[in-house]
Amino acid sequence: MYPQLSRFSDGKLLIVNDDCEETMVVVCVQAGCGQEPLGKNGVAHLVEHICLAYENYISSNYEHTYKNIKFCSTGYTNYGQTVLMFTFQSHLENIYIFSRLLRTIMDADIVTEDTFKLSQTEILDECMTKKSQWEWQREIITYITNNQVQNLPVGSEDEIKKLHFNDVISYIKDFYNMDNIGIVFFTNILSQDIIPIIKPEKRRNTKNKYFNFQIKKISRNIINKNDELSLLQLNHPFKLKTVEIYFHKPYISVNLKRKLTRMLFEIISKNCIEKYIEKTEYCNYLNNLSVSDKYVSDYFYFAVFSMEFSFVDDKITLLANGIVNHLKKANLTERVLVESKKRIIPFLNEYYKSSREQLFQNISSHFFYGEPIHITREHYRDIEEIMDEISIGDILNYRNWILEESAKIVIST
Repeated sequence: MYPQLSRFSDGKLLIVNDDCEETMVVVCVQAGCGQEPLGKNGVAHLVEHICLAYENYISSNYEHTYKNIKFCSTGYTNYGQTVLMFTFQSHLENIYIFSRLLRTIMDADIVTEDTFKLSQTEILDECMTKKSQWEWQREIITYITNNQVQNLPVGSEDEIKKLHFNDVISYIKDFYNMDNIGIVFFTNILSQDIIPIIKPEKRRNTKNKYFNFQIKKISRNIINKNDELSLLQLNHPFKLKTVEIYFHKPYISVNLKRKLTRMLFEIISKNCIEKYIEKTEYCNYLNNLSVSDKYVSDYFYFAVFSMEFSFVDDKITLLANGIVNHLKKANLTERVLVESKKRIIPFLNEYYKSSREQLFQNISSHFFYGEPIHITREHYRDIEEIMDEISIGDILNYRNWILEESAKIVIST
């Protein structure tokens, strides 16, 4: 079945109709650790856990209300976003159950002594059991932002311990409202049946009250103090051998052509790196290679080239430097572009086979960053037309823009 997309409430409610027997609802909140008040790193993560602690909120009625309909949930918190994901059997009465839970969350009624203490204990345990992993990530984010961002979404153990009941309630009231969240349904239930139940409504406009409170905009001189390559060497928490290359650029919104240009550039760059490594002594040791982007804030946005090896030695730094130079100077031809387009076209022809998770990745990038949605048959017709318009000149211009600053390299072993 081709997914059908409907929008309501100024795009705050999206309904994707498919033929799955299970309903998945995703609540997207435009707030994460980047919006936390000073001294309260971890409140966004704590709120996420409390929102998913409905089993303890209604423990006496849990078996009947939630377990019987196979109600499950998960979530995550990032720098500027929180995502809550719920799944349950596709029956209209279950939409009512979800609607009541959503109202309980948005009204902060979900915050009780039990849910607060349980969730606080959960994330403190996470801080302890994954301490080396979080410290490794903290060193990386501090390094690539030149000490401008030091907090992590998981939170600071010391600050989490000092959080109070009212900190959580204030955070929910500031950010968990229809001015600041989006709701995405994936379901076989008709949209006209869902709308009267959910009834999205706007509240006071408090969006981004703390936006970038701790993530300051600073000049590019501070980000790139010189034109030399910068290197950080760390111990990997899982004993892996990785090389990560970061290029910083402030984020700019993209239209469909620029988004496709970025996708093609990532495919071409990956191919360039693979061919470069094939000619080195590390050709038999490359386990994994990916090209992606990392969004911390509108100012701190990065193109990321990540490699994992089964073996490295002290010459790995030379390899990383060589890759950076190769990416900037590699000869990109029309043939390279044509081959890259061929790798996207099969996906376009079978887009209706995309999983809900893949569809949500696309929709969430639209909600959080304003990027274009492309999940329906009509969207993909537009893509095919625009793909024909993209030239090698567009790819070269994008490369020159994204790679113009000096690179920051992280080697973990």
